[in-house]
Amino acid sequence: MKLPEVTIDWRHRAACKGADPETFFPLPGHSPAAAKRVCADCPVRVQCLEYALGTGFRYGVWAGTTEAERRPLLAERRRLVRDVA
Repeated sequence: MKLPEVTIDWRHRAACKGADPETFFPLPGHSPAAAKRVCADCPVRVQCLEYALGTGFRYGVWAGTTEAERRPLLAERRRLVRDVA
């Protein structure tokens, strides 16, 4: 899979910079609430979500979204790409 062309400068402005990575990968059955709070006012949330969707990351909280919340976004993205092609 080819990674999308993304500059990494957005990561330096992320609210999660320096946070414990385990916060963003809660164990099954545990709440993602702590990660979502960090993401809530992040200035690069859009870039983070684009990165997560573009790379196909299936695990963890990215841009305040869980795996389950990103699944329909990925499906819609695939549908749109298919319809354009």
